[in-house]
Amino acid sequence: MKKLLTYLLSYLIALSFETCKRDNPPCGGGKDYHYLSEGEKTKVPYTGIDTLVFISNTNDTAVCIGQGKEQFYKTLTTPVANGDCNPRIDYYEAYNYKFKSNNLKFNLDFNAYKNDLYGDATIHILFNQSDFPIYIDEIDNSKTPYYMDSLKIVNEWYKRITFTSKYFDSTLDKLYYNKEFGILKIQNSDSTEVWELLTKK
Repeated sequence: MKKLLTYLLSYLIALSFETCKRDNPPCGGGKDYHYLSEGEKTKVPYTGIDTLVFISNTNDTAVCIGQGKEQFYKTLTTPVANGDCNPRIDYYEAYNYKFKSNNLKFNLDFNAYKNDLYGDATIHILFNQSDFPIYIDEIDNSKTPYYMDSLKIVNEWYKRITFTSKYFDSTLDKLYYNKEFGILKIQNSDSTEVWELLTKK
């Protein structure tokens, strides 16, 4: 009798699992992590403790001291067909490099994302609250229209420059960048205010 009850109980449990499988298809949710590749990371020349000195066309200076590097993740949540299941969550690696400036006219924040609002690995440079985005795969890429062979900054020539504009709008302010030194030059649209890199250490 005991064996019969055990058998019946096992059969009912197995049957309930089969019913669940039929009524509740696989959720398709779960978590996935996406990291910046080593190649993408080489396009960011900052360590988090760098000191950047910029000079303006009016002989004003800004000393920006790195306040550290912080890793974080941007998340993308995708609902699944079965409302009883957890959604799919994708975690995209990102880094923030904060700088403290001695000049109130020069406020700088730097972020590198594996996936941002544009859906690509992108650097976002926030200068005085304006966003200068650069697609990471366009940095040092001579095949893009945002590439320059060289640019003179202060009294030095820098090579393999990528430039971008505020909010990707080419009529607005511009920023010039390369993967060895980072930000080289920032200028407003009529060039009345220009900041250039003096030193990076």
